[in-house]
Amino acid sequence: LLPTVILVHGESGVGKTTVARLIKKEDNVYSIDLLLTKLFNLGMYNGLPIREEIQQAYNNEYVRDAIEMLQKIIDLNQVDALCDLIASELPLDREFVVVEGQALSDDNLRATLIRNLQFRNAQCWEMTVPPLV
Repeated sequence: LLPTVILVHGESGVGKTTVARLIKKEDNVYSIDLLLTKLFNLGMYNGLPIREEIQQAYNNEYVRDAIEMLQKIIDLNQVDALCDLIASELPLDREFVVVEGQALSDDNLRATLIRNLQFRNAQCWEMTVPPLV
């Protein structure tokens, strides 16, 4: 049985985390935006080439917004490396994994992540949380 990765995306504040937690109550939900914060602002993942690229280019600049962090990764041509990092952190030995984040609203990131996950024998489902009216 292949693991299923559910990608929950949408704009900031629309309830992505809430929806993701409703889908997957018994485990923590994996947040791409949190991973970006760790990568940029908390100095985690030292020694990884993507972290070194970010440090070199942005000199430990504090970045608050996930979309801004993602744009910097796009500018550094590191989307593949980011998707590899994300996929390597997911517990793909489980039947269902839920991943959420505003950064997943980027079509290129989402498509690259899906290709990476499919290469790891996972099937992917996408769920868009619409903006609040």
